[in-house]
Amino acid sequence: MWDKLGNRFFLMPDPRKVSFSTEILVGYKDGSAWGIDKYGRRPRDNDPKIKAQRELEWKTFHKAQQAWDQEYGKLRGEEMRRYL
Repeated sequence: MWDKLGNRFFLMPDPRKVSFSTEILVGYKDGSAWGIDKYGRRPRDNDPKIKAQRELEWKTFHKAQQAWDQEYGKLRGEEMRRYL
């Protein structure tokens, strides 16, 4: 019965309707800011391991978007603009 409820995409959010972000940033009224990456670490853009992981996740995200396009068709222009 599960295959009738969405098959491999069951309960997954549509990746075409979410943004890809690797950091959480907080801005304060005084203009200062604080940030962490998705694992709770302070951002370290110069670390080659972190850069490689981020690149892999970026490619995986785009593959998921392409899989949804193949399964359900491309999003219409006006719908896509709502999520970008």
